[in-house]
Amino acid sequence: MRILPIVVFSIMKNICIIGQGFVGSVMSVACARVKKNNKKIFKVYGLDSKNEHGLKNVKRLNKGKLPFKSNDQFLNKEFKKIIQSGNFLATIDDKIITKCKILVISINIDVANKKKRKKDLQNFKNLIYLIGRRAQKKTLIILESTLPPGFSEKVVLPIIKKFRKNLLLSYSYERVMPGTNYLNSLISNYRVYSGINLEAKKKCKEFLSKIIDTKKYPLTCLENIRTVETAKILENTYRAVNIAFIDEWTKFSEIGNINLNSAIDAIRMRSTHSNIRYPGLGVGGYCLTKDPLFAQYSVNNIFKKDLKLKFSNMSVQINNLMPKFTIKKLSQDIKKIKKKKILLMGVAYKSDVGDTRQSPSSSLFDFLKKKQALVRCVDPFVDYWEEKKENIFNEINIEDEYDIVIFAVPHTKFKFLKLDKLFSKKTIFYDLNNCLSSKQINNLKKKKYRFKQLGNF
Repeated sequence: MRILPIVVFSIMKNICIIGQGFVGSVMSVACARVKKNNKKIFKVYGLDSKNEHGLKNVKRLNKGKLPFKSNDQFLNKEFKKIIQSGNFLATIDDKIITKCKILVISINIDVANKKKRKKDLQNFKNLIYLIGRRAQKKTLIILESTLPPGFSEKVVLPIIKKFRKNLLLSYSYERVMPGTNYLNSLISNYRVYSGINLEAKKKCKEFLSKIIDTKKYPLTCLENIRTVETAKILENTYRAVNIAFIDEWTKFSEIGNINLNSAIDAIRMRSTHSNIRYPGLGVGGYCLTKDPLFAQYSVNNIFKKDLKLKFSNMSVQINNLMPKFTIKKLSQDIKKIKKKKILLMGVAYKSDVGDTRQSPSSSLFDFLKKKQALVRCVDPFVDYWEEKKENIFNEINIEDEYDIVIFAVPHTKFKFLKLDKLFSKKTIFYDLNNCLSSKQINNLKKKKYRFKQLGNF
């Protein structure tokens, strides 16, 4: 009698990551790379919007290219692997929702900006209606987008219940930090979550435990979704207030002829004060420029109470004005800008990313152009500055000479430039965002280059 071998079939679970931008695409990689017994456990579909941008993004992803430049070699390597394995597919066909038991929503929503609010809210509601109509029974829905506290329970849940009462709604905000450790910031980081009931919490925990190293970074379950929404807003508001706080001290240091950077170096030696910020050109990106205002939206539109969140609201106002102060200092220091050859180093909103949304460099670029300076922009992560319709160079052209070099973004690559080999003695250097290393600064001073730094003009 011949004994037939037992064949074990590996059945992957279909999941859909809705939104394939700076967060959603990385979440797709994090999910598609997961293995059990050396076999992939998720078939991941990356769903993007049905428009020109979404279609372009989908085509790019399916060709094995991320929607942005990244120097995170781990992310690039893992993305290449999932494309080769075939367990990731990007699409604009929203019918894919019907085939998936887990839906992760990672799309932008801005309720702080009056111009964008109506459109973003309607788009988000339309998506929830779509999910309500098409999702299978017991589908786990994980909201990952930043939302005003109370929004999931007061807006999202009632829409879902119009169609199905057995969908498992949960919320777990992303903590992705674009840059050198892009992917690790997602899979090796603490995560907070909650759900509308015990089953939703349980399923959400099971899913997150598969993509996150929970042995080193345990998950935190809070009592309800609105508390998790609040944690996200409070987390980003704390960072925004911290940055805004240093703005007035930058101004103080300028009028008092004080080296604020040296003072902060000394303060940061205390572990309790290690997160005090340095002077900078300003705040950019999609989170800190708006998230502190989400709580006020909740007060006015969801909780409908009378409360003014003064610190939170003021932090956004102060941070929005920060580039103006720096520009004023530059204009006072550079008497004649017209026809000056200026190299602007960095147009992204932060170091080691290719994201130019709300970049502080934008205001500086506009000022220089208005003054009729001859501006060239260099950024290793940006090829085209969409907001300015401007081509960007990835490297410095050593054949060109510049009157002024302005460092605006602290890209890691900039800290290794041998400035005395690239530029002549007539060049004036400005570091507006703590971009240069102490070695570079000391070398410039030693060789008597003209150099000025924000916080020590």
